Amino acid sequence: MALTRVRKPESVRDPDRRLWLAATAAGLLRCSGAGSLPAAARTRDRPVIIAASDSVPFEKIADLIAAFTKQYRLPGISLAMTYGGKLKLVACHGFSNLEKKVRLNPGNVFRVASVSKPVTRAALCKLVENGQLSLQTRVFDNGGPLSQMANASRQNDRINRARIEKITVQHLLEHTAGGWGIVNDPMFDARALKLDQRQLIRWTIDHLPLQSEPGEKYAYSNFGYCLLGRVIELITGTGYATAVQQLVLRPAGVKAMAVARNNPRQRLPREVMYYQENADPYGPEMNVHRMDAHGGWVASPIDLVRFAVHV
Repeated sequence: MALTRVRKPESVRDPDRRLWLAATAAGLLRCSGAGSLPAAARTRDRPVIIAASDSVPFEKIADLIAAFTKQYRLPGISLAMTYGGKLKLVACHGFSNLEKKVRLNPGNVFRVASVSKPVTRAALCKLVENGQLSLQTRVFDNGGPLSQMANASRQNDRINRARIEKITVQHLLEHTAGGWGIVNDPMFDARALKLDQRQLIRWTIDHLPLQSEPGEKYAYSNFGYCLLGRVIELITGTGYATAVQQLVLRPAGVKAMAVARNNPRQRLPREVMYYQENADPYGPEMNVHRMDAHGGWVASPIDLVRFAVHV
């Protein structure tokens, strides 16, 4: 398989920084159509592979990328790898927009789905570290950050109400709140797709009782992280995305991550188009913007490894 190698700029001393800059430069040049990359890099049918060392097995990596893309019939693929806290390799191949035949570049951003959860978790941990929150804070109990939403509920089931008031930040982080899991997921309930996050919380309390006592059972919960997003908002007094950027992303040197929009016409700068068999990735059931804290972020692979190395 043909491939493109883009070597790091030799004028920058820090080898890790050289690679960051090379990846960024490749992305900018591909976006702008500039012609200052090596001739091979301007050949449209070749993947871009940027590495910190010439000892990297370029051909093997290219073969793996080709096989993976073919096996899963992907429009494109983009990846970044670190070792010992240093960025070692960036690669991309394919298209960011099939209809317009726009090639992927290292700066393209993608929906990262549930990788959003570790981002939310890191922000919560920062609030705990700063003394603004405790893992044992009961989120719905009197004085808890979400107590007003629970008080506005019409829930009259005393057992369920008592369970809800026992839910702590730690329960939500660990998916042990007592329910609201994949089988009974409020985030994708057809009856509540048009509700905003706070309306959804009240609706869920009213219509979907917990199945067990908090802390007793594990049930992977998207909704639990939606709740944590609202906790972050109420503790910080700002929007979820802004708070996360200030608490975690900017200190990590991550500047391009953002919460996605639902409409393809509202895509963020450098965001790819999405394609899915037998489903519409922009359909009403994919209210990605509402998924912010559990599945709403968009990022490039480079920004994700920056975040991972930082935390």
